[in-house]
Amino acid sequence: AEIVDRQQQPHIPEIGQFAGNGSVVDDNLFGHLRLEPLPVDARLGEDLAHQRRDREAGGEIARRQIEADGHFFMPGGAELAQEIDRAQMDKVLAEFVEAAKRGDRAGFDILELHCAHGYLLASFLSPLTNTRTDEYGGSVENRLRYPLEVFNAVREVWPADKPMSVRLSCSDWAPGGITLDDVVEIARGFKQAGVDIVHCSSGETVKWQKPLWGRMWQTPFAEHVRQYVDIPTIAVGDITLGAQINTIVCDGRADLCALGRPHLNSPFFTRHAAGHYGVQVKHWPPQLASAQYQLYREAQKDNEKELDLAAKARPNRRHYRRADEAA
Repeated sequence: AEIVDRQQQPHIPEIGQFAGNGSVVDDNLFGHLRLEPLPVDARLGEDLAHQRRDREAGGEIARRQIEADGHFFMPGGAELAQEIDRAQMDKVLAEFVEAAKRGDRAGFDILELHCAHGYLLASFLSPLTNTRTDEYGGSVENRLRYPLEVFNAVREVWPADKPMSVRLSCSDWAPGGITLDDVVEIARGFKQAGVDIVHCSSGETVKWQKPLWGRMWQTPFAEHVRQYVDIPTIAVGDITLGAQINTIVCDGRADLCALGRPHLNSPFFTRHAAGHYGVQVKHWPPQLASAQYQLYREAQKDNEKELDLAAKARPNRRHYRRADEAA
């Protein structure tokens, strides 16, 4: 994407703010973003979400003033948020719809509705942040009601030939939080509404969460939803190696893996993974084409070293010795 700024300052427009001609324009008219045709066979996705509960902006904390539950305390103080009413719910739903339309005009290929990590729709789903006593609180079916209303409205205007994803927090990592049974019912509800794939994340619902960190630590959520709901899933969370990705997908634990920090740490992560497996990358920018041979040569050397170390570290067991002698 090309960023053009009227004041010659770097600027990233807010998501969903597009002009009628397909360019992106922020509310303050600082700049606009044009989505140019990509030179490779790649796809662009739009992550559509209402503001998080608290967000740092310009060194200050911008706090959301509406919540699913008016009894939920605002972070950093004792001020109660305002419980969202029907009129506000209709307004937010309409804003989601308009943002989806703009995303389609801008050329995005997939839309993800963010219902995780403390965003407004997520606050309806978790029993920790939703203790409403009306038809939008209580049972998991009621807590799902408004997020499904938003999804159905967005799905209606999002082109049928373009997929939609929904991102869920599959655990609050806190007592009394959302359960796996809840998650199965929620994912099943979105599946019946027409979602194509479920992005399985977790946490960031409450400040007192205690997640169990580790390699591929959220992958079991994607596997659980995939098995019990029979829908494609996306695994995410400390997936840092190409071998981990292949293991997750080949073992049927998820259909896709989402990577964020690995690409930030190594912008050429995908090329290195391709080199490790000997997969020829079709699209090399002219500036990088001369490095192609070196990538595969060094990857082959690294693979040979790994195999040699694995052979030396293999236990000297009897059936291994017999296999070596037979060979």
